[in-house]
Amino acid sequence: MSDDEERVVREEVGYALDELFRIDILDTLLPHLNTPNTQLRTHTLNLFASCTRSTTQRAVLTTWTPPSERAKEVRARRGWEVAPLGPGWVVRELIKSALSLLAALCRDSPGIVGALVKPDREGYVPLDSVLGYAKGRRVGVQIGACLCLTHAIRASLTTPPTAAPIQALEDTCVRTVINVVEGLIKDDRVDVGLRTRGCYVLNYLATDHPMICRAVMEQGCVESLALLVKSITPDEVVEGEEGKKGCRFWRMRVWVLLSCVRCVFVSPYSPLHSFTPYA
Repeated sequence: MSDDEERVVREEVGYALDELFRIDILDTLLPHLNTPNTQLRTHTLNLFASCTRSTTQRAVLTTWTPPSERAKEVRARRGWEVAPLGPGWVVRELIKSALSLLAALCRDSPGIVGALVKPDREGYVPLDSVLGYAKGRRVGVQIGACLCLTHAIRASLTTPPTAAPIQALEDTCVRTVINVVEGLIKDDRVDVGLRTRGCYVLNYLATDHPMICRAVMEQGCVESLALLVKSITPDEVVEGEEGKKGCRFWRMRVWVLLSCVRCVFVSPYSPLHSFTPYA
């Protein structure tokens, strides 16, 4: 290829990249970061990881928000107000996608968990970053981090007692997940879908592990779950209303009840195990 031909190709590639970062194109591609399809999410991540080269492109990505959120911002602002610039939706979704991928890798993989809890030469422990996200203020990111920690905890339960680095972090991770999930369960302002995911994480965390069930009960999560299921269960079923409300809350109700059963009826530390009705 001659120098002139190479120059033409570079110009065409530059034009193609500029087209990729148009708002209407981003409105089509970036929502895939929030899809449940792991492969599609990974391909979207790889696409923008390889194509983002300039300061302008980075600024466009970090300030992009979904069209629905942009419409809310426009309606909420007065004519002379300017929208604040800074990392937003894309950054949060990138973090959530990375945590989701890390959770998938940790599941049933004690070797990967061992690498995450092993300090490097400077003393940095990778799993500490996940703990930091779990203690953050973005609920979606918190849930992703808690799921990742839960998979790490469950994988660590299959390791031999000599696996000291994993054992050392297990208690910290368990307490963090329980505290975060309980806070989400008790907060009526949190989206129903996110609270449902929190109940799923708690149920998976406590499965077949008496000591974790005990920690959940000591933290008061069972009482919070009971109050939650009561609040989303109508006293009287009105024809036509249950269908609307059921579509929104039935999944949450299932996971709340499963979590209660897991901790109250399965745990040997439950008061029910000392109850002898026919004594």
